[in-house]
Amino acid sequence: MRRPWRPPIPYWQDVVRTDGVPEDVRLRHAALLPEPGPDGLPGSARLTRERARYGLGGLFHCAPTTQGDGLLAAGLLTGADLVRLAAPAGPLLAYLGAAARRTDAPPEAAEARLLLADLVRSRLGTDAAAWRRVAERLTGLDEEEDPLSTVEALLLGR
Repeated sequence: MRRPWRPPIPYWQDVVRTDGVPEDVRLRHAALLPEPGPDGLPGSARLTRERARYGLGGLFHCAPTTQGDGLLAAGLLTGADLVRLAAPAGPLLAYLGAAARRTDAPPEAAEARLLLADLVRSRLGTDAAAWRRVAERLTGLDEEEDPLSTVEALLLGR
């Protein structure tokens, strides 16, 4: 039986978030960093990309559209990052769907939608069972679904 991960010392999250902590330490513990806003996290773009694996769209003070547009426009995330790296799939799909209807959406959102369309065509197509699996995952009916699944993992059935 695997033991759950525990921080190496009490208040490790506070330590990792302290100014001056080496970036390699912050990268190894990216899940403990605050969610990036539209300007990303202080430090390199790599740090923002790594933190995006652990969830975007959950900031109470920043709309997901503002966050997504900002991260894309600043070059901190690419369209491919939204599909293959960032999580969770549901809010990211909602962002991409809304971006398709906006004239002011960053071009990188269109890049992500093209990648998404290719995945849908190649992985779901007209397969009713695959569509049902995706719907069950998105609506929480699949108990094995990873809540921090990427869009790509959702469509590939991983």
